[in-house]
Amino acid sequence: MDNKTLFTHSILRTVLIFGGLWLITTVLVIAVITNMFVEPIIQPKYFVLYMLLFASTSTMVTLIKNYIKTRK
Repeated sequence: MDNKTLFTHSILRTVLIFGGLWLITTVLVIAVITNMFVEPIIQPKYFVLYMLLFASTSTMVTLIKNYIKTRK
């Protein structure tokens, strides 16, 4: 049996790197929108930005699914 850890499993490592980068950028964008989480998160004036964040999320999930599928 092949024992793969986080450092030796190339698919898992790549997915975690890209997922972590996406998570960091999303949290930073939300922090900027909410003035470091002081203002409410849902604000109608940032509707377009929320749609872009949603599109980013769905794109990231699709990319990860396709990457895992093609690497196996």
